[in-house]
Amino acid sequence: MPTIPLQGSVRDGRRAGPFWIEDGDGLVWFGGAVIALVLGLYVLAVVLNGA
Repeated sequence: MPTIPLQGSVRDGRRAGPFWIEDGDGLVWFGGAVIALVLGLYVLAVVLNGA
């Protein structure tokens, strides 16, 4: 039975940390926007709470 490499490289992808990005930067920007939105809502809740 042939072995399967665990760290195979992607021809068209590029590596960002431990992850392979195959579909361009759109998914990365979307993830960053979601994180920024959650962080912004948290800061807004802290400010409106008066803490």
